[in-house]
Amino acid sequence: MSLWIWWGIGLTITTFICSWVIVKRHQYGYPILIALFAGYVLSANILVPRIIELDIGFTTLILTTGSVIWPFTAQISDMINEIYGKKKAYLSVIIAYAINLLFITFIYMGASVQSIWSSEEEIFWLNYFLPAPRILIASSVAFLITQFVDIIIFAKLKSYFSKWESSKNLKGIVIYCTVRSVSSDLVNMILDGIIFTILAFSFAVPFDILIALLIGGIIGKGFLAIIDTPWFIAFRIGVKNVEREFD
Repeated sequence: MSLWIWWGIGLTITTFICSWVIVKRHQYGYPILIALFAGYVLSANILVPRIIELDIGFTTLILTTGSVIWPFTAQISDMINEIYGKKKAYLSVIIAYAINLLFITFIYMGASVQSIWSSEEEIFWLNYFLPAPRILIASSVAFLITQFVDIIIFAKLKSYFSKWESSKNLKGIVIYCTVRSVSSDLVNMILDGIIFTILAFSFAVPFDILIALLIGGIIGKGFLAIIDTPWFIAFRIGVKNVEREFD
């Protein structure tokens, strides 16, 4: 239960900050969204080496810890796309990708320096972080592919529904933003679960664990991408009077 409480608190804080800044300080909205987007992506990747069992009510899944917060990276991408358009959404993906590549170099840099703590602590640190370059590279490849697909789907649905969606029609906002968010994020998460798991864990874990991670990644990320939709709806309602860009 504590996991879901912290998960909900994190998404609520992020959603409130994003919507408030966009409405009150519109010029700062885009850089803040990029910072949060890159922070979520990097945090999820740092947590990837830790494999967990997650009970989602109807089944228990084996997946990485980072998968718990990964679906909300797609939501922040949707927020950027919703307000600032698909070109700036593309740019945010490139910036987040560059930050992840920098992190890989920092890991190697840190590992190349002699430590002064015990050998047991050093072994733990190396065992946790040295697999990260492969994981981060796998994540980066999956991230680039799936985020660009997500942006394209979301932008097309946003443009298509714009003729019916009015800031004065709350019901229309809820329906149409739900359709584009769920549709684009589900495709994103399913593709990411497949591409990332195969690239990151093939020949690195037993086959049965690989299959469990593959199933867990697809179902878990897809499930979380659906249940975090209310936060995107709250964001869309909060910025309903803000002018949106489409290019």
